[in-house]
Formats: sequence, C-alpha cells, structure tokens
Amino acid sequence: MKINKLIPFIFACAVSFLVTACSSVRFVTIKNDSAASIDFQGEFITATDKVDNLDFQLKPGASNSWRYELSSFDSDVLDKGLNKITLSVSSECSVTLDRSQIEEMAEKNGMWFITIDAEVISCK
Repeated sequence: MKINKLIPFIFACAVSFLVTACSSVRFVTIKNDSAASIDFQGEFITATDKVDNLDFQLKPGASNSWRYELSSFDSDVLDKGLNKITLSVSSECSVTLDRSQIEEMAEKNGMWFITIDAEVISCK
C-alpha cells in the first residue's frame, strides 16, 4: 500500500526537478548614453497576469540590470514579461516605448543590452 502512494509523489518530484533544472537566468542591461539623468520605469506582466513595476534612476553614462528566468522550451528571447518602458527626463518630458520598440532597440551580446541615447528620449 505504501509503495502505491509513494510512486505518484516520486513522479511529481521528478517532474518538478526537471522543470526547474531546464530553466536558466538571463540578464537585461539598460544604459543611459545621454547627457541627462533618466527616471526609468519598466512595466512587467507576471505569469499570473499582474502588473509589476521596476523603477530606478540612470545618471548619464550609468547602467542598471535586471534578471529574468527563461524556460528551456523558449528560445533565447528578451524578457517576455517586459511590456513597456517609460523614460522621464523632466516633469515635462516623458517617452513611453512599447514592447515592439524595445525589441528593435535591444541588442544581444551574451546578454541583452538596451541603450538609451538623446534620440530615444527626445521630446518633441
């Protein structure tokens, strides 16, 4: 009787181990290549469809990174949870980039890099 109850438990543990063992951690680095300080706000959609934000300030020439987990079933893609980025240079100047605009800017070189320059944050 005990063995019959133990087999599903062992199977569940093995599946859980395989799923977690088949994922990897990736990084995205965003760099401020402009002459202005930038307030960064990233909007992420979580696995449970909740919105989560990441806020920080980037001084000129500075960079910051975040990490995300990527399933081995996915190809090596930019953080799938990243929905949009809002960059504010002052109270009057704010630029929002959607997912497609971010993907156009992102470059892969071991990890993902997003460079923000004066052209990206130009408020017209």
